[in-house]
Amino acid sequence: MMKALQSIATTLCSFGILLLFANALSFANATTHSHEFVVQATPVKRLCNTHSTITVNGQYPGPTLEVNDGDTLVVNVVNKAQYNLTVHWTVRGPGRNFFGPDQVSLGPRPPL
Repeated sequence: MMKALQSIATTLCSFGILLLFANALSFANATTHSHEFVVQATPVKRLCNTHSTITVNGQYPGPTLEVNDGDTLVVNVVNKAQYNLTVHWTVRGPGRNFFGPDQVSLGPRPPL
């Protein structure tokens, strides 16, 4: 009976150490991604009419950022638009699940 318990304890301890090692490896691969977003009014031609649209780095919709869990994302937002703006993040999870990221908010950015 005692040998069986020691065997189970050894197996569980080995499994726990393996999990800790795997967890450490997942953070070892974490990287920092840096981006600069220039938000400005850009003339856009749609249906033969030109009008002003707010773009991010000249794109509408703005760029797609791909990061992994554990990565650090640094975004410098430069507001060259006429009005204050708020940046909203939407995260696409597995499948068609869309949700906002944890602990992320960016208040109004005044124009330059």
